[in-house]
Amino acid sequence: MLYLLDTNVLVELRRKNPLLIANLKDQNPSSLCYSVISIGEIHKGIVQHPLEKAIAMWDHWQQLLAPFAPIDFTSEAAMTWGRLLHETRKQQVGARDLLIAATALANGMTVVTHNLREFNRIEGLLVQDWQD
Repeated sequence: MLYLLDTNVLVELRRKNPLLIANLKDQNPSSLCYSVISIGEIHKGIVQHPLEKAIAMWDHWQQLLAPFAPIDFTSEAAMTWGRLLHETRKQQVGARDLLIAATALANGMTVVTHNLREFNRIEGLLVQDWQD
């Protein structure tokens, strides 16, 4: 099984959440991935800092992300995202969460997140919380 680590999971990994780290260690490292959408979310937080600090922060993030495979947002994911936009139009699901969900669905992956409230609203998406 392939797992797509949500941005909030990556943040908790950076914070050295012991429960999350224990769950990650139980997995085959080649099964752990992150969406390029998470890079955008991470950079959103980094760019608010002065350049020198932002560069150091990005270096740290690159080291943290190095063991995991990045998953691109493909045309198939974009079509899945369009379908999800339609299907969830009456629900409150964040735009970036929908992009990550579409990436997971297009690649047959399970999303690992602590944000079950939003991701569980997406029909057919496999979701796990490794922080509970």
